[in-house]
Amino acid sequence: MLELLSIGRLSLKFGEPRLRLNIVALSIGLAAVGLALPNPSSAGPSSSSSSSSRGPAGQYSAALGLYKAANYAQALSAFEAIARKSPTDDTAHYYIALCCQGLHQNSRAALEYRYVASASRNPQLRQMAQKGYDSLTRLQSAAVAQAAPSSPTSASSSSAVSLGAGAASPTTVVRGSRVKKVIEFYTTWCHVCSEFADTFERTKAKYSGRIQFEQLNAEEPENSELKAKYNVKAYPTLIYLDASGAVLRRGEGAPMGPNFGNIIESL
Repeated sequence: MLELLSIGRLSLKFGEPRLRLNIVALSIGLAAVGLALPNPSSAGPSSSSSSSSRGPAGQYSAALGLYKAANYAQALSAFEAIARKSPTDDTAHYYIALCCQGLHQNSRAALEYRYVASASRNPQLRQMAQKGYDSLTRLQSAAVAQAAPSSPTSASSSSAVSLGAGAASPTTVVRGSRVKKVIEFYTTWCHVCSEFADTFERTKAKYSGRIQFEQLNAEEPENSELKAKYNVKAYPTLIYLDASGAVLRRGEGAPMGPNFGNIIESL
Protein backbone atom coordinates (compact mmCIF):
# COMPACT_ATOMS: atom_id res chain seq x y z
CA MET A 1 0.00 0.00 0.00
CA LEU A 2 1.40 3.33 -1.04
CA GLU A 3 1.36 6.36 1.17
CA LEU A 4 1.65 9.99 0.17
CA LEU A 5 4.43 11.91 1.86
CA SER A 6 4.25 15.43 3.21
CA ILE A 7 6.44 18.34 2.17
CA GLY A 8 7.83 18.63 5.69
CA ARG A 9 11.39 17.49 4.98
CA LEU A 10 11.92 19.52 1.85
CA SER A 11 14.10 22.61 1.82
CA LEU A 12 12.82 25.74 0.06
CA LYS A 13 14.53 28.36 -2.05
CA PHE A 14 12.84 31.52 -3.28
CA GLY A 15 13.90 34.01 -5.95
CA GLU A 16 16.97 36.17 -5.51
CA PRO A 17 18.52 36.50 -3.06
CA ARG A 18 17.86 32.80 -2.65
CA LEU A 19 16.77 31.66 0.77
CA ARG A 20 17.53 28.11 1.85
CA LEU A 21 15.57 27.09 4.89
CA ASN A 22 15.83 23.71 6.58
CA ILE A 23 12.75 22.37 8.27
CA VAL A 24 13.82 23.50 11.76
CA ALA A 25 14.40 27.08 10.68
CA LEU A 26 11.32 26.93 8.49
CA SER A 27 9.10 25.92 11.40
CA ILE A 28 10.38 28.88 13.40
CA GLY A 29 9.79 31.22 10.47
CA LEU A 30 6.28 29.91 9.93
CA ALA A 31 5.42 30.38 13.57
CA ALA A 32 6.57 33.97 13.34
CA VAL A 33 4.31 34.76 10.41
CA GLY A 34 1.41 32.60 11.54
CA LEU A 35 1.74 29.90 8.86
CA ALA A 36 1.74 26.12 9.07
CA LEU A 37 3.04 23.28 6.94
CA PRO A 38 0.81 20.30 6.14
CA ASN A 39 0.84 17.76 8.97
CA PRO A 40 3.12 14.88 7.98
CA SER A 41 0.85 12.42 9.77
CA SER A 42 -2.01 13.37 7.48
CA ALA A 43 0.04 13.49 4.32
CA GLY A 44 -2.21 11.37 2.12
CA PRO A 45 -4.62 8.56 1.47
CA SER A 46 -3.64 5.04 0.66
CA SER A 47 -3.55 3.91 -2.95
CA SER A 48 -6.91 2.19 -2.54
CA SER A 49 -8.63 5.51 -1.89
CA SER A 50 -7.23 7.40 -4.86
CA SER A 51 -9.81 8.35 -7.46
CA SER A 52 -7.46 8.25 -10.45
CA SER A 53 -5.81 5.53 -12.49
CA ARG A 54 -2.72 4.39 -10.57
CA GLY A 55 -0.83 2.67 -13.37
CA PRO A 56 1.41 -0.37 -12.82
CA ALA A 57 2.06 -0.88 -9.12
CA GLY A 58 5.73 -1.60 -9.78
CA GLN A 59 6.20 1.71 -11.58
CA TYR A 60 4.61 3.58 -8.68
CA SER A 61 6.66 1.70 -6.10
CA ALA A 62 9.90 2.46 -7.93
CA ALA A 63 9.03 6.17 -8.23
CA LEU A 64 8.02 6.32 -4.58
CA GLY A 65 11.27 4.65 -3.54
CA LEU A 66 13.26 7.30 -5.39
CA TYR A 67 11.28 10.04 -3.69
CA LYS A 68 11.74 8.54 -0.21
CA ALA A 69 15.49 8.35 -0.89
CA ALA A 70 15.40 12.11 -1.66
CA ASN A 71 16.43 11.39 -5.24
CA TYR A 72 14.03 14.05 -6.45
CA ALA A 73 15.34 14.42 -10.00
CA GLN A 74 14.91 10.74 -10.85
CA ALA A 75 11.65 10.55 -8.91
CA LEU A 76 10.35 13.51 -10.91
CA SER A 77 11.18 11.75 -14.18
CA ALA A 78 9.47 8.59 -12.95
CA PHE A 79 6.27 10.36 -11.90
CA GLU A 80 6.29 12.38 -15.12
CA ALA A 81 6.37 9.07 -17.03
CA ILE A 82 3.31 7.95 -15.10
CA ALA A 83 1.56 11.27 -15.76
CA ARG A 84 2.44 11.00 -19.44
CA LYS A 85 0.53 7.72 -19.67
CA SER A 86 -2.32 8.94 -17.42
CA PRO A 87 -2.46 12.75 -17.64
CA THR A 88 -5.30 12.99 -15.10
CA ASP A 89 -3.54 10.88 -12.46
CA ASP A 90 -3.88 13.29 -9.54
CA THR A 91 -1.56 11.30 -7.26
CA ALA A 92 1.25 11.41 -9.81
CA HIS A 93 0.80 15.17 -10.14
CA TYR A 94 0.89 15.56 -6.36
CA TYR A 95 4.23 13.77 -6.23
CA ILE A 96 5.47 15.84 -9.17
CA ALA A 97 4.74 18.90 -7.03
CA LEU A 98 6.66 17.42 -4.09
CA CYS A 99 9.62 16.54 -6.30
CA CYS A 100 9.65 20.00 -7.88
CA GLN A 101 9.63 21.54 -4.43
CA GLY A 102 12.56 19.35 -3.43
CA LEU A 103 14.41 20.55 -6.54
CA HIS A 104 13.51 24.19 -5.75
CA GLN A 105 11.32 24.43 -8.86
CA ASN A 106 8.77 26.30 -6.80
CA SER A 107 6.83 27.91 -9.65
CA ARG A 108 6.03 24.56 -11.18
CA ALA A 109 5.41 22.99 -7.76
CA ALA A 110 2.81 25.66 -7.02
CA LEU A 111 1.04 25.05 -10.33
CA GLU A 112 1.01 21.28 -9.78
CA TYR A 113 -0.42 21.74 -6.28
CA ARG A 114 -3.05 24.08 -7.66
CA TYR A 115 -4.00 21.60 -10.38
CA VAL A 116 -4.48 18.76 -7.88
CA ALA A 117 -6.36 21.02 -5.48
CA SER A 118 -8.84 21.95 -8.20
CA ALA A 119 -9.05 18.79 -10.31
CA SER A 120 -8.75 15.83 -7.93
CA ARG A 121 -11.93 14.02 -6.93
CA ASN A 122 -10.23 12.81 -3.76
CA PRO A 123 -11.10 15.29 -0.95
CA GLN A 124 -8.09 14.34 1.16
CA LEU A 125 -5.70 14.78 -1.76
CA ARG A 126 -7.29 18.11 -2.66
CA GLN A 127 -6.80 19.31 0.92
CA MET A 128 -3.15 18.28 1.00
CA ALA A 129 -2.46 19.91 -2.35
CA GLN A 130 -4.11 23.11 -1.19
CA LYS A 131 -1.95 23.11 1.95
CA GLY A 132 1.15 22.62 -0.17
CA TYR A 133 0.15 25.47 -2.46
CA ASP A 134 -0.69 27.78 0.44
CA SER A 135 2.57 27.03 2.24
CA LEU A 136 4.56 27.86 -0.88
CA THR A 137 2.79 31.09 -1.74
CA ARG A 138 2.63 32.38 1.82
CA LEU A 139 6.22 31.44 2.58
CA GLN A 140 7.33 33.15 -0.60
CA SER A 141 5.50 36.30 0.46
CA ALA A 142 7.19 36.11 3.88
CA ALA A 143 10.58 35.59 2.23
CA VAL A 144 10.08 38.59 -0.04
CA ALA A 145 9.07 40.70 2.97
CA GLN A 146 12.18 39.62 4.88
CA ALA A 147 14.38 40.47 1.90
CA ALA A 148 12.72 43.85 1.30
CA PRO A 149 15.23 46.70 0.95
CA SER A 150 15.55 49.12 3.85
CA SER A 151 16.83 52.14 1.93
CA PRO A 152 16.08 53.87 -1.41
CA THR A 153 19.53 52.89 -2.70
CA SER A 154 19.07 49.19 -2.00
CA ALA A 155 15.52 49.38 -3.34
CA SER A 156 16.82 50.57 -6.69
CA SER A 157 19.38 47.79 -6.94
CA SER A 158 17.03 45.02 -5.85
CA SER A 159 14.20 45.90 -8.24
CA ALA A 160 16.13 44.35 -11.10
CA VAL A 161 15.97 40.87 -9.57
CA SER A 162 12.69 40.92 -7.67
CA LEU A 163 10.20 38.63 -9.41
CA GLY A 164 7.35 40.31 -7.58
CA ALA A 165 8.34 43.82 -8.59
CA GLY A 166 5.96 46.08 -10.41
CA ALA A 167 7.06 48.47 -13.15
CA ALA A 168 10.76 48.22 -13.82
CA SER A 169 13.08 51.13 -13.07
CA PRO A 170 14.99 52.83 -15.95
CA THR A 171 18.13 50.91 -14.92
CA THR A 172 16.21 47.63 -15.06
CA VAL A 173 14.90 48.38 -18.55
CA VAL A 174 18.44 48.88 -19.83
CA ARG A 175 19.57 45.60 -18.28
CA GLY A 176 16.49 43.85 -19.68
CA SER A 177 17.55 44.76 -23.22
CA ARG A 178 20.28 42.10 -22.97
CA VAL A 179 17.67 39.39 -23.57
CA LYS A 180 17.26 38.87 -27.30
CA LYS A 181 15.67 35.43 -27.41
CA VAL A 182 13.58 33.23 -25.11
CA ILE A 183 13.11 29.52 -25.81
CA GLU A 184 10.43 27.49 -24.06
CA PHE A 185 10.75 23.71 -24.02
CA TYR A 186 7.33 22.13 -23.43
CA THR A 187 5.43 18.87 -23.88
CA THR A 188 1.87 18.28 -24.99
CA TRP A 189 1.03 16.34 -21.83
CA CYS A 190 2.36 18.99 -19.43
CA HIS A 191 -0.67 20.87 -18.05
CA VAL A 192 1.62 23.49 -16.47
CA CYS A 193 2.87 24.27 -19.97
CA SER A 194 -0.74 24.68 -21.10
CA GLU A 195 -1.49 27.07 -18.23
CA PHE A 196 1.62 29.07 -19.08
CA ALA A 197 0.62 29.47 -22.75
CA ASP A 198 -1.40 32.67 -22.22
CA THR A 199 1.38 34.32 -20.22
CA PHE A 200 3.91 33.34 -22.89
CA GLU A 201 1.80 34.80 -25.71
CA ARG A 202 1.06 38.05 -23.85
CA THR A 203 4.74 38.54 -23.01
CA LYS A 204 5.71 37.71 -26.59
CA ALA A 205 3.35 40.41 -27.85
CA LYS A 206 4.68 42.92 -25.30
CA TYR A 207 8.26 42.52 -26.55
CA SER A 208 7.38 42.12 -30.23
CA GLY A 209 10.16 43.46 -32.43
CA ARG A 210 12.68 43.47 -29.58
CA ILE A 211 12.88 39.87 -28.35
CA GLN A 212 12.38 36.63 -30.27
CA PHE A 213 10.22 33.99 -28.56
CA GLU A 214 10.30 30.34 -29.60
CA GLN A 215 8.44 27.28 -28.33
CA LEU A 216 9.92 23.82 -28.88
CA ASN A 217 8.24 20.50 -28.21
CA ALA A 218 10.87 18.67 -26.19
CA GLU A 219 9.62 15.28 -27.38
CA GLU A 220 10.05 16.03 -31.09
CA PRO A 221 13.19 14.32 -32.47
CA GLU A 222 14.33 17.45 -34.32
CA ASN A 223 14.60 19.29 -30.98
CA SER A 224 16.65 16.62 -29.18
CA GLU A 225 19.97 18.31 -29.91
CA LEU A 226 18.88 21.64 -28.41
CA LYS A 227 17.25 19.81 -25.51
CA ALA A 228 20.58 18.16 -24.73
CA LYS A 229 22.52 21.39 -25.26
CA TYR A 230 20.46 23.22 -22.64
CA ASN A 231 20.18 20.18 -20.33
CA VAL A 232 16.37 20.21 -20.32
CA LYS A 233 15.03 17.83 -17.67
CA ALA A 234 11.70 19.39 -16.65
CA TYR A 235 8.83 21.19 -18.35
CA PRO A 236 8.45 23.93 -19.05
CA THR A 237 12.08 25.01 -19.18
CA LEU A 238 12.84 28.57 -20.31
CA ILE A 239 16.18 29.59 -21.81
CA TYR A 240 17.03 33.31 -21.94
CA LEU A 241 19.71 34.22 -24.50
CA ASP A 242 21.60 37.41 -25.32
CA ALA A 243 22.47 38.70 -28.81
CA SER A 244 25.46 36.35 -29.09
CA GLY A 245 23.42 33.30 -28.09
CA ALA A 246 24.95 33.05 -24.63
CA VAL A 247 22.66 31.81 -21.87
CA LEU A 248 21.69 34.57 -19.46
CA ARG A 249 19.36 32.39 -17.42
CA ARG A 250 17.92 28.89 -17.44
CA GLY A 251 14.67 28.49 -15.53
CA GLU A 252 12.48 25.49 -14.83
CA GLY A 253 8.81 26.05 -14.15
CA ALA A 254 6.31 28.64 -15.33
CA PRO A 255 6.68 32.27 -14.18
CA MET A 256 3.04 33.25 -14.36
CA GLY A 257 1.60 36.71 -15.05
CA PRO A 258 3.97 39.68 -14.73
CA ASN A 259 6.72 37.51 -13.24
CA PHE A 260 7.77 36.41 -16.73
CA GLY A 261 8.33 39.98 -17.89
CA ASN A 262 10.03 40.84 -14.60
CA ILE A 263 12.58 38.08 -15.16
CA ILE A 264 13.30 39.36 -18.65
CA GLU A 265 13.75 42.90 -17.35
CA SER A 266 16.08 41.73 -14.60
CA LEU A 267 18.63 40.18 -16.94
